[in-house]
Amino acid sequence: MKNFMNSSVFVFFRFIIAGLVITALPETLIADELTEKDRVLRYIVNLPLKTSDTIAGVTLERPLVFENALIVWPDRDLDGLDDAMETSLAERVRPILIFDSNETALEKDEPVVLFQVRPADLSGSYEMTVRIRWVLLFRKNSGYGPCSALCGGGHAGDIKTITYTMTSKDKGTTWETAEIALGEKETTVWKKGRDKIGSRASHPQFFVSSGRHNLYFFPAQDGIKSPYSLLGCCDNVNGEGAVVLSEIKNTGEPEAHPKPDFADSLAPIFPDYSAWGKKYFFSFWAGKISNRWLSDKIIPRDASLCSIESFVSPGSFIRHKRYLGEVTNILSARDRLDSRFHIIPAASGKNLVMIESVNYPGYFLADKDGRLFLIKSGGRNESNGACFEMKKGFEGKNTVSFKSAAKGNTYIRQRDGHLFVESGKDKQFRNEASFMITSPR
Repeated sequence: MKNFMNSSVFVFFRFIIAGLVITALPETLIADELTEKDRVLRYIVNLPLKTSDTIAGVTLERPLVFENALIVWPDRDLDGLDDAMETSLAERVRPILIFDSNETALEKDEPVVLFQVRPADLSGSYEMTVRIRWVLLFRKNSGYGPCSALCGGGHAGDIKTITYTMTSKDKGTTWETAEIALGEKETTVWKKGRDKIGSRASHPQFFVSSGRHNLYFFPAQDGIKSPYSLLGCCDNVNGEGAVVLSEIKNTGEPEAHPKPDFADSLAPIFPDYSAWGKKYFFSFWAGKISNRWLSDKIIPRDASLCSIESFVSPGSFIRHKRYLGEVTNILSARDRLDSRFHIIPAASGKNLVMIESVNYPGYFLADKDGRLFLIKSGGRNESNGACFEMKKGFEGKNTVSFKSAAKGNTYIRQRDGHLFVESGKDKQFRNEASFMITSPR
């Protein structure tokens, strides 16, 4: 911490957390004397600064993307993402903002930081992509700093944006930052593996220019022609001012952002404005907050696509092999394809489903004389042995059991790696007739 505090970059150093200015903690302060704000400050200060072409990834408590149609956490903004995990992801990667020492337009409760987590492409089995749009709100843009004071440019209200592109290769639990674009017009872009960036753990840091609050990845742009200016004006961005880690609020999506689940009103800080309102933010020159949100088309995940894991043999999955229903480990690309299914509603409704092969469209798992086969179905009705009632599993939470719609009290069960449709009551039967719906292998 002493090395950090003595750094030539941070000549003037302070943190603003939850609208309060907090000076750096003395080294002698013992743990029992720390307030919650002190703990947050010490946590951030003690994170080592890394300059690299990568930013540390984050692992969530559960997948951000729903694994299947049967396991659905609250998704009140209708974007196919777990609302709680949206906030969890954003909290872990929220930006650290470092201001210029000439800054005069920053008030103690600023910036107000809103965010949106929007799916970009959830269709891939091996990589999924979401984007996080950060919107930073200030009461005033005081114009260019001392190096270009004659350029002016100040006005009431100021809105700045940062956009992360994040990817996951484990079906939505672990996420890495792949790209960051600064400004509404994405004036400056960082790409993983190509460009350097400063970060503390999974929090990237950004340098904010004096007055106009233009964003940079490094203070090397200080006093140099600004890429945000068409007139050759320069920004003051020395990185020697306040360091800010703001509280953040999720605004949901343009399609849905119900209150109180998502932020809208900006009271008490900006009581006359809202995240989704059509009103200019303090002035015409600042623009409207609602125009800053991402609205590009979402490439959705197929919620019916899944694999079905054995409860009694974890790591083994239902699959078809030579048109027979089997349970095996997944060892090859062919195994993976054969273990993917769509669970779709049967035509008759009645909570009945059919299990359709992904690599053999139109073929379904069906009971034929007590053995489970992959057959071509002529229709989605319960008479052909391909319809099942998907019930809460015999083994309870997170398991399902498939009861035959055609043969009374019989269920899909595995026995010696093969799949049958049989009845039973003992413990072994209940175990072998219980399965877990997972994301596609």
